[in-house]
Amino acid sequence: MPDPRALLEPLLDLHAQVRDQVVSATERQEIESLAAVDRDEPGDTIYAIDVTAEAVLTGFAAALAREHSFVLVAEGLPDGRSVYSSGIRTDAPVAANEEASADWVIIVDPIDGTRGLMYQKRSAWVLTAVAPNRGPETSLRDVVLAVQTEIPLLKQHLSDQLWAMKGEGVNARRFNRLTRASTPISLRPSGAASIAHGYASIARFFPGARDELAAIDESIVLGVLGPPAPGKAHCFEDQYTST
Repeated sequence: MPDPRALLEPLLDLHAQVRDQVVSATERQEIESLAAVDRDEPGDTIYAIDVTAEAVLTGFAAALAREHSFVLVAEGLPDGRSVYSSGIRTDAPVAANEEASADWVIIVDPIDGTRGLMYQKRSAWVLTAVAPNRGPETSLRDVVLAVQTEIPLLKQHLSDQLWAMKGEGVNARRFNRLTRASTPISLRPSGAASIAHGYASIARFFPGARDELAAIDESIVLGVLGPPAPGKAHCFEDQYTST
């Protein structure tokens, strides 16, 4: 298997470009224009702000293909995937022999959290996972390199970038978009022994199912903390997140 370390710096650069281009678009354009539907595809709805990131991704893939062969999996591509090799892009339908010759499968979500970002409600993320190409058997358990980069709101000058190589732990740095400086940061799990006085969220991606999610929420909290003391509620912050 080729060394995935050769892909790390190009991917970090891709993420930085997507972050910068999307932030620049939010600075120049009104929310209404960024939130406009560009096209509807079988896998998802593509908004105008997504197109900004797609353009960066396409250019990156063509450049990376000068030295690496890979199957790129991403929204916005024909059939959701393209094969890149020797600088040449082969679009759908992707022939089995073309995929078989690629070294890597690279999965990219250029903007995870589009709606929250385009309405300037919360940050979004650029997400990437790299796995050696095992054909149709390739799955997330094969991932050997992962990168994620925060796309900040306009009022936010700091954004985080994290990456992990299989067997080597996690690295992270914080980028200041005003000074263009990056500073290493240390990540650590919470030391809390209980969810009391804590925070959690339940994701609700589509309309409906509110009753079921509320029942799950109640079951988890009561199962972990037990019934609240008479006259008091559990001191616990939980929210329904809808995207």
